Formats: sequence, structure tokens, C-alpha cells
Amino acid sequence: MIIATAGHVDHGKTALVRALTGVDTDRLPQEKARGISIELGFAFRAAGACGTVGFIDVPGHERLVHTMVGGVSGIHHALLVVAADDGPMPQTREHLAILELLGLSSATLVITKIDRADAMRVAQVESDMQALLVAGPIGPVPAFRVCAPAGEGIGALWDHLAALSAAERRDASELAGGFRLAIDRCFTMDGVGCVVTGTVHAGTVRVGDRLAIAPGGEPVRVRGLRVQGLEAREAGVGVRCALNVGGAQLEASRIRRGDWVVTPEIAVGTDRIDARLRLLGGQPPLRSGSRVHVHLAAKACTGRIVMLQGRADASAPCGADGGESFVQLVLDEPIGARWGDRFVLRDWSARHTLGGGSVLDPAPAARGRGRVQRLAVLRAQQQGDVAAAFRGLLEVETDGVDVEAFLAARNVPREARDRVTAAVDHVPVVHRGRTRAFGRARWDELSRRILAVVQDWHESRPAAWGPAEPSLREALGIDHPPAALDACVQRLIDRGELSRVKVFLRRPGHVPMLEPRDRPLWRTLGALLEAQTPCPSSVLKLAAAAGVPEPQVEGLLQRAGRLGLVVGLANRRYLLQESLDALTQVVRQVAAASPDGSFTVADYRDSAGIGRKFCVDVLEHFDRCGLTRRLGERRWLVGRREAPAPSPRPADERVLSDMH
Repeated sequence: MIIATAGHVDHGKTALVRALTGVDTDRLPQEKARGISIELGFAFRAAGACGTVGFIDVPGHERLVHTMVGGVSGIHHALLVVAADDGPMPQTREHLAILELLGLSSATLVITKIDRADAMRVAQVESDMQALLVAGPIGPVPAFRVCAPAGEGIGALWDHLAALSAAERRDASELAGGFRLAIDRCFTMDGVGCVVTGTVHAGTVRVGDRLAIAPGGEPVRVRGLRVQGLEAREAGVGVRCALNVGGAQLEASRIRRGDWVVTPEIAVGTDRIDARLRLLGGQPPLRSGSRVHVHLAAKACTGRIVMLQGRADASAPCGADGGESFVQLVLDEPIGARWGDRFVLRDWSARHTLGGGSVLDPAPAARGRGRVQRLAVLRAQQQGDVAAAFRGLLEVETDGVDVEAFLAARNVPREARDRVTAAVDHVPVVHRGRTRAFGRARWDELSRRILAVVQDWHESRPAAWGPAEPSLREALGIDHPPAALDACVQRLIDRGELSRVKVFLRRPGHVPMLEPRDRPLWRTLGALLEAQTPCPSSVLKLAAAAGVPEPQVEGLLQRAGRLGLVVGLANRRYLLQESLDALTQVVRQVAAASPDGSFTVADYRDSAGIGRKFCVDVLEHFDRCGLTRRLGERRWLVGRREAPAPSPRPADERVLSDMH
């Protein structure tokens, strides 16, 4: 169990921890000289069968709130410390607000320095503090009155904390997921190497594990570890842990407070976070673009806040006092963050706590963040249950859900990911190396619309193969993003309901044909091109031979090219598809005959029996199609080429015969 102190400066937090554990957590010379805590202090005390209780002593000065936030993130219990002579002070209230913003609901009130006030004053301070607690989510808590130097009340307080530790151990259910430790200290020890310390937020770690530093992704290996100050072989969530880590190029100086030690698959950083924000009472609404300080676990950084056009709580106005709003935090540096991480916002002068909230999406898009559809996504992201959130996202995400990104953001362990996705009906599609999931009803509707657009295209444009994908997107409208369309089109192609001809999409069985007005001239041009095989004339000479104006010939050849009947080359030459296939075979033969698979223009010219100038035009066409690759004066066969028109089936052959 981890317990942190909280309270105003000089209210006796360090003395209280020393009385409970015998450890003086003020270790720095500056702390000794000034008599106040500057850095986090740590102490441990054995609790018998209940294990070890860890204490984190946090500074109480208003300028060190960022250090305090790092100390109380991930704890189980807080000791809210108030001096009997002073009573509640500014940092008492601020620390209490921070505990509430971080979601802590377990606390104990400790009235210190009772030797400096009479019984009536002590009772009044306790009453005032309970009133503050009752007004917030924590509510009334057990209270103890102590004089730390004299040891008065310390025994009863320790018995209370030991009992809490026993209950915590019985009720503990470790957070599933990959290992995450928030680094609050990093140092180098002679003979040991790099050591990082922090609170374990999720998962488990064992000696020998291979982890990474986030957000940089630097790989490390765990050489040794200590838990609650004792040597151990493994550590789980909710404990203070020190890791001795090593790596091939690890530099301790590059590891900073606020970094994380995590499993490698979640060692990514983000400088943009979509979140749910609650402002503290008395705070005016925030404006988009306001500069703020962001505190998440042990990390403190600056950034600006963008108020999204929507509310997490429909009953409260956006950004209003105490209301919850959807916001995007645009940070000045990358941090490690996962779904559900709690954060605290302070103003630009770092003197006042504004509010706090929880991360909903650690890697949102920069554009379209205020759209209605995006706000629906954030509402779905509020679901704590992973399967329920996945199901909700499928209902509102038109572009599908990136499964790996979603599960990584939720820190779902790899061994549990299949169970999560199997519990929700969806259509998985591998697109550009990533698996995207689509809601089945939305997917079926999109499939029907795609097929309908292609069929309408065939009926209205019988002389075309079908729409290219940009035209398909335009016909469907902006409600279907490119990734969803690409994936759905590919699935329809795989199922044989669509096929692709070059860049065009068609329904099976559809073969375009030249319009009746073009067929007489095509018969003439086709015969001329066949007679000139394999080296056709230019458009100018074809027009002269056919006795037809040059623009008319070139226009027809361009339309025939779109149908796959001819292929356009440089210098306004067009080659029959059959002739191009024959020249392709020559490339393969020349490459196969070469010892290293390469050949020159002269090699190809001699084998093809064509002139050098036309030979260069053909080879440059093969370069563009990806069939060959040129390096200097030589070329190599690569094997990829532009998809030709499909071979006609028997019914299609009659159509093409009529065209000729």
C-alpha cells in the first residue's frame, strides 16, 4: 500500500512520516537548511502479514505543486495533514482539490501540532476540515489528532493505516495490461548503473524483462528491482518500485522525471490528447488557445487547451464552473499517456489549479476535432468497459476503428485482446498493414452503396470500364472516409463482387465497347496498327493513312486506350495491347539470357527487331509500369506492371468482334 501526505507547507507532514517510520525524508542539504520539503521523500514500514506500507512525503509550498502532483499520482490513500494552530490554509484546499481531481476517494484527516492549540481550537479545525471534505467527492473521513515529536496519537494512527493496508491487500485487483511505471527519480549508482524509481500504475515486471522508456522508445532490460525498499524478483501495480535498467545505448542523463518505463508496444509518445475536463469551483470558463501547465503522473509540461464544441455532461454548460467538457490538450513536448490517465491543469503562471480530468484518446487527429461525429466518438470513449467502448466506437466511427491503436490506448494485454474483439460483432479488415474494425450494419450499407454506384455507372456510361476510386468517393459523399472505402472496395474485390481494371472498378461481366459512331474508324485504325506491328506509326502518319483529321484520330485512340485496346507511348504513338504483350515477353527473354539479369537498350533492340528510338519509348513505358528498373545504362526485370484489361470471356469476344 502507498500512502502520500498532502497539506500546506510547514504543517508537519515530514515530521509525521518520521514519527510513523523513523525515516527523515528530507535528505537534501537545502531541505535541511530551510526546514521545508523540496523534493519527494520516501519511507517504508513493515506491517507484519500485511506486507510493507510505503509513504510519500510531498512538498507543501505553492511553487512545488507540480512535485506534489507527481507524488500523489497512483497512490492508494492520502494523509490530509492540517496544523491545529493554523487550520485550513490555501495549499490545504489546493491539495485536497488535486486529490479529488486525481480520483482519490480514500483519505485520513490528521490534525498535527495539537500541543500548540487548546482542545476547542483542535475540534474547530477538525470540524472545518470535515466540512470541506463533505462538500467534495471524498466525503467524511476518519480523523486523528497527533503531536508527532512527542509521539502522541501516532500509535492509533499507525494501527488505522495497518488495518487499511490489510484491507487493501485483500481487495486489490491488479490493473490488467502492460507494465507502466511513472518515473519520478533517475540516478546512477557505482557498480549498479542506471536506477529509476516510481509508482507502478499497471501490469507486472520481473527481473530480466525487456521494457522501453516512453515517450522516446529507448529499449532497456531490467537487471534488478526493489519493491517498497526491499529486494524482489517481481513487482505489481500499486507499489513503489526501483528498477536497475540497462541498455545498449542507454544514457541516464536522457531519462527525465515524467518519463515512463513500459512494455515496448506502448512506448509511444503523444503531444495531443483528447480528454474530459472538470473545472474547479470558482474558475471562469476557459477560452480555446489558453496556455496552461499540464501535470500527468510525474510529468509536468506546458501547452494550450482547445475547447471542443460539446459537453461531457449535457446538463452543464461547456467549460462552466464545475461542469465537465471535452477538450484537446496540445502539448509543447511529447509525453507518455494512456486512456484513463488522470491529469491536473494549472494556469500559465503556475500559481492556481484550474481543474483536471482524464484522458479519453491519447492520439487524436488534429483536424475535425470539433465535428459532431468526433464528439460522438469521445462520448463512446468515456465507457470504462473495454468491450462496451469498442462496441460504441463501431456505431459512430465511419472510418472504422484501428484495433491495435484502440487496444494499446487502453493498455489491454496482448493475451486478452482477442477476447475483447471476439465479444463484439464487427467486420475486421486488414488495410495497409493495420487491422480496422467496422460495425456490421454500417459495413453492409457501405458495400451496398458502392455496388449501386458502380452499377449505375455501367448503365449511364456503357463505353467505360467503371468509376475510378476518386469518382466513387465523390459519388458516395464525404460521409465515408478513404480508409473505409479502400477497405470495403478491396473486400468486394476479394469476394468477386467487383474487379479492378487498371484504375477502374467494374461489376463482373461488364465489358465496355466503343460507341457505334467510333467503330468504323476503329476498324481502319486497328488494321493499320496491326499491319505496322511491332513498330506503329505516330498519330500524324496514322491520320494521313486513314484520311481522317489528326484530332479525330487521337481522340479515338485515347478512348480506346481507356478501354485497354491500345497503350499510349511517348511521341504520340499507340501500341495494340497484343503487340505490347509480345514486347513484354522479349523483355523476360533478354533478362533471362543475361548472367546477372540486366540488359541494355541495344540488347533489347537486337532481340525485339525494332529501331532504337522506338525501343527507348517502349522501355521507358516498362519503367513507368514497374516491369523494369533502370540504373545507369542497364535495366533489370522487376516483375510488376500495370494491370491490363481482363481477357474477354466468350460473350465478350463477340462484342469485341463487332467492334472490329
